[in-house]
Amino acid sequence: MLMCGKWLCRLETFLASQASATSLSDQIFGSKRQEDMVAAAVAAGTWSAERANHLGLLLQDLLKQNVLGMLNGARLVLDTASGALVQASAALLFSFLLVFDLPAIAKGVRSLQHSKLRYAYHEVTPKIVNFSTVFGTAFECTVIMAVVNTALTYIGMAFLKLPAAFFLSLLVFLSSFIPVIGNASPAR
Repeated sequence: MLMCGKWLCRLETFLASQASATSLSDQIFGSKRQEDMVAAAVAAGTWSAERANHLGLLLQDLLKQNVLGMLNGARLVLDTASGALVQASAALLFSFLLVFDLPAIAKGVRSLQHSKLRYAYHEVTPKIVNFSTVFGTAFECTVIMAVVNTALTYIGMAFLKLPAAFFLSLLVFLSSFIPVIGNASPAR
C-alpha cells in the first residue's frame, strides 16, 4: 500500500468528475462533491492497486476522447485543404488550356460572323468586348495597387523592424484582391 499523495487524489477525482460530469459548468468549475471526494481520499491516506488501476482507466478514457476529437478536427482540415487544392489545380489547368488554345478559340468565334448566328454575333460581340476591356482595366489597376500597397507596407514594417515583415506583406498582397462591397443600402 502506498500513501496517497494529495495530487494523485485530486487527479483521480478530477478524472472521475470528467467522466461523470453532466454539464459544462461541472466540467470547468467542479463541484462541492469533488472537494469532498478529495478530502475523503486524503483522509483515507492509502493508495491501493485497485485505485491505481482505476486512475489508469480514467486517464485512458480521457485521452481516447480528446485524441479522437483532435483526429476528427485534423481530418476535417485536411479534407477542406485538399478540396481547395484540387479546385485550384483544376482552375489553373483549365485557364492554361484556354490561354494555349486562344487562337483557335478566337478563330472559331469569328467564324460565327458568317453563319446563321451572325445576328446574335453582331448583337453580343460589342458588349462582350466592352465588358472585357473594363474588367481587364480594373484588374490591371487592382494589381498595380496591390503591388504598391505591398511595397509600402514592407518598407514601413522593415523600417519599424517588425518581425515577419515579408509574410505580413504577402498577406497584404493577397488581401488586395478581395473585393470591397461597401454600403449597398438603397438611397433614402
